[in-house]
Amino acid sequence: MRLKEFTEALSKPASFAFGRMNPPTLGHQKLVNTIQSQPGDHFLFLTHTQNAKTDPLAFAEKLFFTQQMFAGIKIGDPKVRTIIQAMQKLEQMGYTDITYVAGSDRVNEFRELLNKYNGQEYTFDSIKTVNAGTRDPDSQGVEGMSARMVRDLAARGDKIAFMKAIPGDRKLATMMYDKLRSKLNVPAI
Repeated sequence: MRLKEFTEALSKPASFAFGRMNPPTLGHQKLVNTIQSQPGDHFLFLTHTQNAKTDPLAFAEKLFFTQQMFAGIKIGDPKVRTIIQAMQKLEQMGYTDITYVAGSDRVNEFRELLNKYNGQEYTFDSIKTVNAGTRDPDSQGVEGMSARMVRDLAARGDKIAFMKAIPGDRKLATMMYDKLRSKLNVPAI
């Protein structure tokens, strides 16, 4: 067996992203699809950030919705609160090579951050950062989708547009719509 084949046989890759997902949208589905197109096991870690205006859903609520919406990916860990902790968790699980998926505007930032702490906070054989795609706020499709936009749709009571912005089943989307409106203190329709 050649050295390269031996080394590859010993590697254990994982691909992941870390995000707010408040709420999860079709744009996040694109992120998940990119994670799943990368080598290894696939993870999506969620922030614990919560405030009434920009992060109305609590961690447990985001965890519930994302687990229902995105199949084939391991989601969340209540003990992981930062991207450094996500990297440490992956190291503890025995992963050796990491691919981090980020939006186009943050690829360089995360490449620098994650590699800066390699050998200090955690140790991996390789850390690669890939682009999940460019978000265009003027686009009407998935490329223009943002959680802020979806929160605004819920706050305005535009349930039809909201439903088009959420992946998966309509019953779940309706549940999330109602939950967001409640958290945003918008009266029921």
